[in-house]
Amino acid sequence: MHWTSDLEMIIKRQWKGDIYFAHGTANARGVSVLIYRRLYRIVKQVQSDNEGRIVNILLDIDGHILNIVNVYAPNKDTERGAFFTGLNRFLSSSHENIIADDFNCIFDEKLDKFGDDPNPRQ
Repeated sequence: MHWTSDLEMIIKRQWKGDIYFAHGTANARGVSVLIYRRLYRIVKQVQSDNEGRIVNILLDIDGHILNIVNVYAPNKDTERGAFFTGLNRFLSSSHENIIADDFNCIFDEKLDKFGDDPNPRQ
């Protein structure tokens, strides 16, 4: 299931807190970060990309700043280099970074790949 505006509305009705998102299409991309309602005051900054691949949230937890980056990387080799280069603008050099991700990496096809297409990369 991919994160879409329709799914966002369903989750918003059920989740007791804030949702920060970057929408993809119905068939691809889309990421989100959910913050429990009692913690909403710790969110200091939110940004995302326009492709539904990155949501970035800066949190202040008792004076300790954390930079949370949720990532959904492309699986096409032709798109991956530019994506990872662009990811740098969401990382902080002055705060700790936590990256939650789907990097779409296949290290061992026997362990990491399931489905009909043995060559998912293009």
